[in-house]
Amino acid sequence: MELCSIAAQRLDRAQNQFDRAATQVATSTAPEAGTPPNAVDLDTVDLSQAAGGLLTAKDSFLTDIKLVQTADSMERQTLDLLA
Repeated sequence: MELCSIAAQRLDRAQNQFDRAATQVATSTAPEAGTPPNAVDLDTVDLSQAAGGLLTAKDSFLTDIKLVQTADSMERQTLDLLA
């Protein structure tokens, strides 16, 4: 069924987005003690952006799981009608 293949592609994209955001968080570095708050540190990661990416990936994943469940339900109902 085409819905399942679409959902699988979307799940893969959500997984990739999650992996990228998780990598950003995992590789982030804390500012050194005594660093002024307004100093620009190129080694740090915007954690709010990474957290937003994690939440977006989670929401996409949950939506795509629901799509798979709906497609499965539709397929079962179709089979019941034909049986």
